[in-house]
Amino acid sequence: MPGDYDGDGKGDLGLWRPSTGVWYIKQSTTNYMTYFATQWGLSTDIPVPGDYDGDGRADLALYRASAGMWYVMQSSNNFAAYVATPWGLATDFPVLKRTP
Repeated sequence: MPGDYDGDGKGDLGLWRPSTGVWYIKQSTTNYMTYFATQWGLSTDIPVPGDYDGDGRADLALYRASAGMWYVMQSSNNFAAYVATPWGLATDFPVLKRTP
């Protein structure tokens, strides 16, 4: 899940591991030498990162179809708080989702 998570204008390498709900982000500001990891999400969630708070950095975001909820862990507060927004049905999927 590419995105600019550190705000330097370059894409960072991002992974989300559904089995543990852990996000791993390798940052371009360190020449991809370091990464941060944070647990955020359930195995059934769909990752949909993007800059939802408008600060120029990608946010960690999930769509939980079973509840029709969007959860956004905001980069503007160093991923310390999230916003939850109901929108969707259990049969919906986010536009950003890539299907095999």
